[in-house]
Amino acid sequence: MLKNVFFMLMGFAIALAIGLLQVSPVNATVNNVAVYTWGYASPTSHARVCKQINALPYHRPTPRDKDKQPLHLKSRIVSDRYCQK
Repeated sequence: MLKNVFFMLMGFAIALAIGLLQVSPVNATVNNVAVYTWGYASPTSHARVCKQINALPYHRPTPRDKDKQPLHLKSRIVSDRYCQK
């Protein structure tokens, strides 16, 4: 009896370990990503500014044959302290 319980628990532990190994961090999702970088305020400007670039997912269903979700990029000028190392 104790032998059967031991083998059942070992089987469950192996199945759980295999299941956890199949989960990939590549499949993880992040709703919004903010990146801070130096850039120019406009294409004709020579002044460098600190920009916040947000990658926001579109809120519409992704086709099954596509493995990437479409994004909407937004940028805005922020304080220089965000781009300091």
